[in-house]
Amino acid sequence: MNLPFLRVAAMSAFLLSLPLLAQGAPAAKAKETPRKSVVALVAPFAIDAEDGPWSGFAVAEVITDLFAQENVGGFLTSKQLDGALRRKDLKLSDASDPEIALPLAKTMGATDLILGAVHRTGGKLQLEAKRYSVVSREFTRQETVSGGPDDLPTLAAQLAQKLLDVNAKTRPMSSNVKALEQAANCWFDLVRYPLQPRVGNTPALETAAADEASCKAALLADGQLTWAHAGSAILKSLKGDTTGARAEIKSARSKGRFEAWLAIADYFAARRAHDANGARASLEGALKERPGFFMAAGYLAEERMEAEDYKGAAAAWDRVLKIAPRHPFALGQKGKAFGLMHKDIDALALTRQALDVDPGDPELMVELASRQIDARQNQEAEATLRQVMQAKPPRPRAWLRLGYLYMRENRMQDAHDTLTEALTYAYRDDEARTRGIAFGDLAQVAGAQGNYPEAIQYLQQAKSEGTSTLPCDAPELRAFRGRPEFNAICPAK
Repeated sequence: MNLPFLRVAAMSAFLLSLPLLAQGAPAAKAKETPRKSVVALVAPFAIDAEDGPWSGFAVAEVITDLFAQENVGGFLTSKQLDGALRRKDLKLSDASDPEIALPLAKTMGATDLILGAVHRTGGKLQLEAKRYSVVSREFTRQETVSGGPDDLPTLAAQLAQKLLDVNAKTRPMSSNVKALEQAANCWFDLVRYPLQPRVGNTPALETAAADEASCKAALLADGQLTWAHAGSAILKSLKGDTTGARAEIKSARSKGRFEAWLAIADYFAARRAHDANGARASLEGALKERPGFFMAAGYLAEERMEAEDYKGAAAAWDRVLKIAPRHPFALGQKGKAFGLMHKDIDALALTRQALDVDPGDPELMVELASRQIDARQNQEAEATLRQVMQAKPPRPRAWLRLGYLYMRENRMQDAHDTLTEALTYAYRDDEARTRGIAFGDLAQVAGAQGNYPEAIQYLQQAKSEGTSTLPCDAPELRAFRGRPEFNAICPAK
């Protein structure tokens, strides 16, 4: 599942938007965000047709890592960017287009966006980049650096220094271009594989063998490249070797450097080993080092939601909001936690505040509808969900929530039809949880209609998707308690 090459026409249009300046000369077009309040997003750079897609990806990772070392603001990872793009049926390569990246950066809570391009001409390598203000949508700096083909890590570091004020003495994650190439090849697939909690069961990673070979090749070229160690540890965890994974992570830690991907890999390995405390400790430790590590705060919040500790989840989102008070996703998720604590007024207020920052965002609109359902504002919730259903591509959670609303109104056939339609849209690997909830709701619909075989079938499907809590105690299913098939899926407590 390699990232495709950027379409030539799209890339050409993007490159035309980057007028060359003299190396090192800034072109200030908008007021820059004060450094202490920066939330940085670096998208994979566009590439020339003859170049490998790894190079644009690796440059973005080097710049993000160097900014994270500075500990002066928030930073967003390529996995978070991929997740946001996937909801729009887009790929990482599409994020090099400012018309796509700027609105997405706003949704993700970024204040500053780095876009750029990698050019190879004969034996010369040139990197061009712009720093954009997400609010104004204008660039505040533009830089061009050039060197030989093996200078890519150094050139990426120079861009980080010029665009994000990174200390020139801070070393990049590796100075070995071959190691970065192989690590990027390894992570092309891992960046798309769901690692966070609350996603349900995910299919096996079909490219695991090739990815493992790439990570090993990266470590042969540079045994200190922790990005490759993190990838290798995740792949070991997927094979069930969580002990080996955690040992590799422990041995790979670098003194004096912050290693975001090692923290994520350790978290993933600990969860696979059913060590909830260890998983949480890994992310808590990372957040203590870097309060701007939004991905860690998000995973901790999701983990608290999964444990039904909604107060803890709200506190986890507060960590994000302390750095970025107008982060729309964090506001919406804190509102969700408040809704599950039955604080309906506060939940609605937070969700509307998120929509004030990012008006019309489909994911936030679904959250608004959910809060309206919690507050018994059924007509308003249905109207909100109908609006989301016009979004392209379809958001399956809109149909999921509307099906639930119909269930609550005892419109069981409407609920069945709507939930079935939700399943047709929830086809991605990271939507197993949505499918699991839909199947669980369909089981309740079948129970309300007295259809025992169908209820059992839906419960089995919900379980197969990795749903953590089946609706075994739902009133619609109580009549089936005691039957062998039902008890096998829902054992008595």
